[in-house]
Amino acid sequence: MIEHSQRAVEDVIITDELARRPSRAADLAAENRALARLAEAMIADPQRVLDQLAEEVMELTRSESAGISLLERGEGHFRWVAATGQFAPFRNGTMPRDASPCGEVVSRDTVLLFNEAAHIFPALRDVQPKVYENLLVPFRVEGEPAGTVWAIKHTPEGRFEREDARVLESLARFAAASFRLHSAVLQRDRFFDLSRDLLAIASTEDGTWKRVNPSFTRILGLSEDDLIGHDFAEYVHPDDQERTRDVAARLAAGEVVDQFEHRVLCKGSGYRVIQWHAATFPPQGEIYCVGRDVTQERAAQAARRDAEARQSFLLTLSDTIRTLVDPVAIFHEACRLLLEWLRADRASYVEFDPAADFARVTLQFGGEDGGKPSDNARSDDRAWALSPARTGQLLVIDDAAASGGISADERAALASLQLVAFINYPLRKDGEHLGAFCVGQSRPREWTDAEVELISETAERIWAAIERARAEAALRESQARLSAVFDGLPVAVGVSDRSRNFVLVNQAMTRFAPDNTMPSADGRRWRWTARHRDGTPLAADEFPGARALRGERVVPGIDMLYTDDSGREIWTSVAALPVRGAGGDIIGFVAVVSDIDALMRSLESQGTLLAELQHRVRNILAMIRSVVRRTGEGHTSLDDYVAHLLGRIDAMARTQVLLTRSAGADVDLDGLVREELRAQLAREAQFEISGPDVRLSPKAAEVVTLAMHELATNSLKYGALAHPEGRLRIGWKLEPRNGEEWLVVRWKETGIQLADGRLIRGFGTDLITRRVAYELKGQGTIDFARKSVLASIEFPLVPATSVLETTPSAEGGK
Repeated sequence: MIEHSQRAVEDVIITDELARRPSRAADLAAENRALARLAEAMIADPQRVLDQLAEEVMELTRSESAGISLLERGEGHFRWVAATGQFAPFRNGTMPRDASPCGEVVSRDTVLLFNEAAHIFPALRDVQPKVYENLLVPFRVEGEPAGTVWAIKHTPEGRFEREDARVLESLARFAAASFRLHSAVLQRDRFFDLSRDLLAIASTEDGTWKRVNPSFTRILGLSEDDLIGHDFAEYVHPDDQERTRDVAARLAAGEVVDQFEHRVLCKGSGYRVIQWHAATFPPQGEIYCVGRDVTQERAAQAARRDAEARQSFLLTLSDTIRTLVDPVAIFHEACRLLLEWLRADRASYVEFDPAADFARVTLQFGGEDGGKPSDNARSDDRAWALSPARTGQLLVIDDAAASGGISADERAALASLQLVAFINYPLRKDGEHLGAFCVGQSRPREWTDAEVELISETAERIWAAIERARAEAALRESQARLSAVFDGLPVAVGVSDRSRNFVLVNQAMTRFAPDNTMPSADGRRWRWTARHRDGTPLAADEFPGARALRGERVVPGIDMLYTDDSGREIWTSVAALPVRGAGGDIIGFVAVVSDIDALMRSLESQGTLLAELQHRVRNILAMIRSVVRRTGEGHTSLDDYVAHLLGRIDAMARTQVLLTRSAGADVDLDGLVREELRAQLAREAQFEISGPDVRLSPKAAEVVTLAMHELATNSLKYGALAHPEGRLRIGWKLEPRNGEEWLVVRWKETGIQLADGRLIRGFGTDLITRRVAYELKGQGTIDFARKSVLASIEFPLVPATSVLETTPSAEGGK
């Protein structure tokens, strides 16, 4: 609404006068004739129905001008889409919404009658002829006012009646329906013309086209004259015509056809694939068709299928040759798959030596050779296979007989080989011609780009697989030699990376690295221990491998104690050297482990024996001193003294022989007793020995040996061993006492006759009655009767130091 007061607008609106003015009777017949004419216009020429409506309005309302004004979508003005009478020249003109009565009608959505509206709306002031009365009704689209239908009186005496308003509203309703139909027709035609798809209408009677859209003619390159009234089958590919006729029959029978495809000839560009959706409209005998050009889509799908098939083939090829190690087997399996895929006859692998200008077909599959490698051939022989190896050029021949690039001599050579079509793919690596891979057959063939690409990819895979097989064979041979040397080393050797995992070990190293990890990184680090000279433990970062990773050379090695899973400890010497890469960075280390357990155990044993020897020498000397002193007591004859002294010293010597057989070993009691009795030249018929197996500690063995010596010496002089009828019995047993195990030894002599039974105390008596109690924490007794001698030695079987160890307290106790 323009900038004027609402009161001023009300001054020019005189709609209320329609109720006060006389009005003529309704002429329904005239009104019906008008509606009939509008209906005919809608059918015959929908484009002109609004103009017809304006004419009917002017006639029925007896006005001088009439028309229809519609708001432009998104714009602020009305367009006079229809105008007749004196305002006919203004048809298709525009007027601002706020500058005309149409705006008031749309805003109020009601019938309005204006009188000399130019007084309020300046846009009407200069309009000729002048507007006196102006009757307007809303023009509604989908229930909303979208414009107006109007009638104008151009003379001062001109007056509208109530009947004019009714007729105008009636025609406005019809106008709205006409407009919707008109819009639908316009949209249909616009869609028909603008659609990128092929739209067409065909006759159900003869199948000829009745209407086609611009896309139809554009895509197929055919004019409407080529199509309208013609049978479309003449443009269909011969192989698709029968299917097309079947579909036409189904459509004529009323079926709906969806996604039917056939090839249609396009002027100057071959055939294109068109996909149709079509249905029949029986009342009009027409078939409505929507077509889509899917040529590129189908070509892309075919290309994808081909690419997927090729990729599947290449995957199968790779999987097949991946596990093969023989170059011939690789070539034969690859060629078998390729020739089956291509349906070709033969394939060859050519190696070329450019320095000698010499080529050889080293591998061949198919053809007359049956897959056997050929003999050496000069580079000018078998040109189909060897030329690319020399020139490094791809050669594709569809028909050797018709090719202009092949000489007569080459044709003759190819004819002798029964080779007509072939592809030679050159193998180039790092700019060097290595040879060629050749595929051929005995009949002409039009090789496609996809086939050439497949052959090239196959050739590259065959070459890579053969080179890999040759390299692996050489590597296996080298590794076998290295492994033989490596495993034959008398020491354990391992190579570790920076992550402290061994990447290479010989057989000996598996013993010391069961987890394949260097000692300082082993999860069970208790396996390895070492100590500094001061006895403190060696930390893990001071192990040889850790030091080597810091760049140190740990040579000679460090003595380390290795504990295996069974708990056994093994002495080793571990050395390590850093390994550096091309840039000088440390990339790992080499570890060498030497088993020095036997040497260390030997040294340890020697030290123990030496200490024991020193200890025993001191004790023996002390014992000899004591024996010499005690032997001199009670002897008046030098010969008697010497004999006793030598006997006791011999007994001590026998004990030392038993004890020095191995350091710290125990002594068998049975063997000890028998050894002593034999030393006294006792006849075995005179004595009996019995008792369980008992092992004596070194100290107990020395005490019991000396005791047996004293008792045997005394028996040989005075007792059972001195008389033919005398008998000696020695026995022992084990008894539990106070939680300890005690040995009880009994000495009994019978068949003797002593002068009296008094106890004569001497060295032997003191040894049994005193030294057993002192040295072995036991007790000893001896009883001389007139016809028998009874002695008893009892002590706990516990480890003890040597009885020969002399201490001041021991000397003082004698």
